[in-house]
Amino acid sequence: MRIRKFNEAIEDNVDISNERVAEIMEGITEVFNNLEADREKVKNYYSELSKYRSKSENSNDQIDDSSINMELVDTKMEECLTIINKINTALENYVKEGRKFLY
Repeated sequence: MRIRKFNEAIEDNVDISNERVAEIMEGITEVFNNLEADREKVKNYYSELSKYRSKSENSNDQIDDSSINMELVDTKMEECLTIINKINTALENYVKEGRKFLY
């Protein structure tokens, strides 16, 4: 019995067509663009809410909390945009160079 290495191809492995990858990339690009536009809205809301934060150093009110959370949303959206970019780069590489093991 032969033990298969974790990165060894499976016999019935089927490659995805370049056309389908291009369709997926197009969809991912649309998601990226929408998320980027929504992130701009979040940044604007954060900026506006920040103007109304309380001066208290001992406690937060609803506006303070919302402002802080809006900043967190912006950070997470930025992380999502970075990951989506990595996905598109990997798929572009797949189309250009074919399947190759990354690790």
